[in-house]
Amino acid sequence: MQWHAPTTGKPIYRLYNQYNGEHFYTLDKGEYDRLKGKDSRGRVNADNKRNTGHWTGEGTAFYALSVSTPTSGKAGGDTTKTQRESAKYSYQLYSLDPHGYGAWSGITSPVYIKTNNPDPSSISVTDADGRNIVGYRKPSYTDIKYLNSSDAGGDLRKVDGGYVTYVESYVPGAYTLQVREASKSGYVIAATASVYVNDFDAAKSQWEDLVIQRAVAKAGVERGSSYEKLKAVEGYLLDENGCGFKYLTGASGRLYNYAQEANGPFFLAHRWDSLTSPTIMCELATKIGGFKDVHNCYWDYPRGSGGWMSNHYNCRVTYTNASGQPEERYVHACPSGETGEVSLGAIDLTNTSRLRPISDLGKRVSITQP
Repeated sequence: MQWHAPTTGKPIYRLYNQYNGEHFYTLDKGEYDRLKGKDSRGRVNADNKRNTGHWTGEGTAFYALSVSTPTSGKAGGDTTKTQRESAKYSYQLYSLDPHGYGAWSGITSPVYIKTNNPDPSSISVTDADGRNIVGYRKPSYTDIKYLNSSDAGGDLRKVDGGYVTYVESYVPGAYTLQVREASKSGYVIAATASVYVNDFDAAKSQWEDLVIQRAVAKAGVERGSSYEKLKAVEGYLLDENGCGFKYLTGASGRLYNYAQEANGPFFLAHRWDSLTSPTIMCELATKIGGFKDVHNCYWDYPRGSGGWMSNHYNCRVTYTNASGQPEERYVHACPSGETGEVSLGAIDLTNTSRLRPISDLGKRVSITQP
């Protein structure tokens, strides 16, 4: 990796994810601080004592050095560009999310680049300000037909008619997505698109408030106890006429990543798993208030053990009952796995009339319904 002037002399911060062994490097101290203590999806870790799946801050790894700027090579690998040159190839950008959920901090959004450029090494995708907006995670989607297995894990994966890339940022805000094509003088900006990365944490909190309000009103327990309100929330999240949550998409007993049937953000897709469900239930219980203790049971037993299988999806709350004694109760909103069964064919990337325009990733999303 390289950082060019004016980053010379600036610290490069490193984080480590012990769950998958990945390191993440950033020049942005704010991004570094935000990621510490969060899991690989950017959520606050449910149990910081166990550290499972979360980013551990390792401080300054090294400092950026000055290097000579090449005049040719992979697009985006240099700091020069010219407007006197034109791109040799055509580029059209499409979102592969048919629901139009938009872009969210910490969530990967697949993007299809339709182009007649046969050389992926001459193409790069970045932000206009040089910020890397291509996700460090490179998921494979079951409903995308990849043509080259050798490019798995790369920024661009070859598909019919072009390439698939991945937009991702942990920092909410507006970005200008650029497709850069290598040229004699550096690179040419071949295509641009506005991308707005919505704040996942803020929207999640807003959604939780709406769920509590709607569930409590529907059950008529506005003056009820904390536990009665939490049970109303549990019923609402499991009720098909309420939120109707389903398990993450799967087929034949396996979980899959589908570009056509996104699993996130969960408050729009209404899909979650047996970790997200109790984690959010614990957050909802904390927002309702009045409990002596709120506990996520996911971490109580070794994964796959009998105790884990029977209890990991629960949120346990402790409160003082009418007799003045502490009482424990379990609540959950995790549906059965088979409710998420989906089997989808490959996306026809040659028929772009059925794809959503990249402008879907340029919109701000407001949470108005739970």
